[in-house]
Amino acid sequence: KVIEFTLYEQIERDAATDSLTGLYNHRHFRAMLDREIDRAARFNQQKSLLYLDLDNFKDVNDTFGHLHGDMVLVEVADIIKQCIRTIDVAGRCGGEEFAVLFPEPDRYGAFIVGERIRAGIEEHFKKREFQGALCPLTVSGGIACFPDDALTVEQMLAKADVALYQAKGAGKNQICVHHAEKRSFIRLRLADSVVVQQVDPMNGLAEAKAVNISHGGVLFRSAKPFDLGALLEIRFKSEGTGEGRSPMSLHVELPEGSLPPTAQELENMRVMARVVRIEDIGLPEGKAGEFEIGCYFIVENPESERRLMTY
Repeated sequence: KVIEFTLYEQIERDAATDSLTGLYNHRHFRAMLDREIDRAARFNQQKSLLYLDLDNFKDVNDTFGHLHGDMVLVEVADIIKQCIRTIDVAGRCGGEEFAVLFPEPDRYGAFIVGERIRAGIEEHFKKREFQGALCPLTVSGGIACFPDDALTVEQMLAKADVALYQAKGAGKNQICVHHAEKRSFIRLRLADSVVVQQVDPMNGLAEAKAVNISHGGVLFRSAKPFDLGALLEIRFKSEGTGEGRSPMSLHVELPEGSLPPTAQELENMRVMARVVRIEDIGLPEGKAGEFEIGCYFIVENPESERRLMTY
């Protein structure tokens, strides 16, 4: 009976996992996704889905052969396993497609893990050689969240797929968040300086130059890099209208009975933001503006939003 039970466990494990990579196969991953979303709906929880697709994987197969392509898939799966926690669920959903379900993190937590996987794959295959030739490989990914982006499994898969194709269209080798990548707000060029303080985790102050701003977030350039997912306090230092700013051309609808903020309220306005993108723009070392950093505003109350919109 012990032998029979061990054999049964092996058969059950083989039915749930992908024989090549050891990750869950598509059928079992989808079943777990259905179950987790159903649980999230009943208990008012958040779930995040990361969908990954290897960039130009066909070139690997065409250049080195399918046997080497299989070895690459095994190594990619190992990197994914190293980057996720035991409670996260990873599966192989197609030839070179992978997915990770996060039972707890919000979109920013999923984004940080996705970036860790992306960077790990890029770094590993940057040095990887096969038959004396380098085999560079990168991955693109899309993230969608329940219930913010989708209310069903089908919607969640579709939204993650949309974000994935945004990442592919933007140049590949990057992770896109569905909500973050929706161009819902007009972006305005901004010439003001900003003072940035990383408050969680605490990491000092930096002077920076704003690039553009919208109702949803701000893009600025700084000589100091900030961590992905870090919480920042940004203080805007007004410098007049500045190049690209024309306040008189905008009309702000204020709630009935409210008054516009005073000049003193707007002076050195502070707002909390979360880092969701960082890019080394390749300027000479030591020059300001070495890193371009994208943040999404965290607006805690209507009063803060009123000041931000008026600004």
